[in-house]
Amino acid sequence: RWYRNLSEPDKTIVRDLVANRQLTFVNGGWSMHDEACPHFIDMIDNMAVGHEYLQQEFGTTPAVGWQLDPFGHSATQASLISAEIGFHSIFFGRIDYQDMERRKIAKETNFLWATSHANADSAVFTGLSGSNQGFVGPYAPPQGFH
Repeated sequence: RWYRNLSEPDKTIVRDLVANRQLTFVNGGWSMHDEACPHFIDMIDNMAVGHEYLQQEFGTTPAVGWQLDPFGHSATQASLISAEIGFHSIFFGRIDYQDMERRKIAKETNFLWATSHANADSAVFTGLSGSNQGFVGPYAPPQGFH
């Protein structure tokens, strides 16, 4: 809605920022599909609609996935945020607290997620970026990063 309500000169400024890589899009789905679209067909359509819009309007599609506040990751979710759709990395704002504790101890808060056993090329760099990781919270940048 924000972009649609801009004047044409302001839309041109935004398009220029995107073209100059001063503004980029992350994830690019129409919504955060794991919560808004629980069925796998809806998840696929959600990403397709968002990416198609960004490609038509700005000539770009996201290369980084991000889930602000997910509640689980299905097999479809893993495929949608993998290298199979062009993502080179994905970041999560929240994971299970027990998994997080294990990853902190093992120093595995950044890892290569093998999203498909059938396709080794689908692996994607994954990072954890929420309050459990020492940040202000899943809705804010790391402390000191402003």
